[in-house]
Parts: sequence; C-alpha cells; structure tokens
Amino acid sequence: MARDKQILNQRTVEYFDSIAEDYRALYDVKTPGGYALALRRQRILELFDKPGGKVLDVGCGSGTMVEGLLAKNCALWGIDPSVRMVEQGQKNFGSQGKVHFLVGAAEAISFPDNFFDAVLCIGVLERVKDADLALREMVRVLKRGGTLLITLPNKSNPYLLWRNLFFYPIVSLIRPLYYRLLDKARRVVIPGHTLYSARAYTHVVTRKGCQVTDIVYCGFNFLFPPLDSVFPQVAISAMEKLEALRHGRFRSLGFCFIVKARKQ
Repeated sequence: MARDKQILNQRTVEYFDSIAEDYRALYDVKTPGGYALALRRQRILELFDKPGGKVLDVGCGSGTMVEGLLAKNCALWGIDPSVRMVEQGQKNFGSQGKVHFLVGAAEAISFPDNFFDAVLCIGVLERVKDADLALREMVRVLKRGGTLLITLPNKSNPYLLWRNLFFYPIVSLIRPLYYRLLDKARRVVIPGHTLYSARAYTHVVTRKGCQVTDIVYCGFNFLFPPLDSVFPQVAISAMEKLEALRHGRFRSLGFCFIVKARKQ
C-alpha cells in the first residue's frame, strides 16, 4: 500500500510538472473546469480573514492565489513538490518582495511552529501520500488563533461519483488504443484522488486542535462527462445559476467543500 501511494504521488508530481507553464491560464479558460477553479479561488478569498498576515499556501502551484492575497497586503510563502511549478511561480512573482516559493511537501513543512497567521491548502490533500500527516504539519506551523482553509472534493457530488467510478475507468481503457491508432506519444495523466465527507473531515480537523467555524460548498455541475466538454457553455451557464444552491438544503451536493477552522 505504501509503495502504491508513493507511485501515485510521483505520477501526480509528473502531471503538474507537465502543465506548469499553462496552469495559471486554466483558471481563465471558458470551460466548466476553468469556471470551477476560478469559483473555488473566489470562495477562498471570501473566507480569508487575515489581511496583512503571513500566509502559507501548501501546494501553491505556479501562484494562483498570489494576486488575491497581495491585494490583502499579505506576505505569502508557497510550497509545492513540483519543481517546475515553483519555477513558474518564481518567474511570475519573483520580483515581489512579499512572495516566496519553495519546493516542499505537505507532509514535511520546513517552517517553525506557530509561524503563520493563515494556512491555505487548495486541491492538495486528496492527492498526497499521507493526508493526516499533512494536516498535522499545517496545524503545527499555524499560530494560535490562526486560520486554516482547506478544500476537498465532495464524495456526495453526483458529478464526481460519475466521473471517478464510471467515466475515468472507461477512458483509461480506451486511451491506449487511441494513442496506438494515431501513433502519438502518451500524455501524462493525473491519477485519481480520494473523495471526502465534510462531516467526517470536520471531526478530523477538530482532533488536530482546531475549531471548524465554517463549511462552504461550491461548484454544482450536473451535466456529466463527456457532455460538459461537448457543451461547455451550457454547462457553465447552468453552473452559474446552480451556485445559488450553496445556501440551501442541497448545498452538500457541491463539487467541493471548503473547511475554515481556527487553531485553538
């Protein structure tokens, strides 16, 4: 099992290395995926409550949170296991004195205890080798009273269940034949990831010494793959309207949820 996790982690890093130059642009493309990424970032910034503070972005990528946090007068440190992502981050924001990028893993954060006012972890824990250790490390470097913001894919979301249990397995069977017929080199494909329950993860965060203050769902896409790719504008339009569900009784059907917690 440990070896399987190691292999998956290596494949994840390889995937993000392969898209590092284009990653920030994914937030601006007019696709359901691009809309979901931008929406998730927007919700994080809405929940953020440490303006002017020292912030750690765990799994920072090429710096998708930098501009929003600089606008809040924060000093930002980003760590990521992808060397190419860190290189792109430095290329994009290296001239900013308040921004620092380092190669590093969520499970071994190289900062002292109680160092940051806020820690962000966006789209990361579902892909790391040891999510429990990663959470422990994030809480360790967070100051008492500091804010923790974590996003996780929602196991109650019908879109994710269809994609992970049916669509992706079918595609993985077809993909080798596709590349063989067209005589193309295979692209690096991102491995599958773990889905989470907001209720269960609230207990996990609480056991690590944090008080959960909010759970926010976002991203409601019921046009399942491959239809969302075939009709992207229809999917985006529906997602824009369905975002109102995050305030109602069906909020737990969102694509992902954001856990906001305060260290005790």
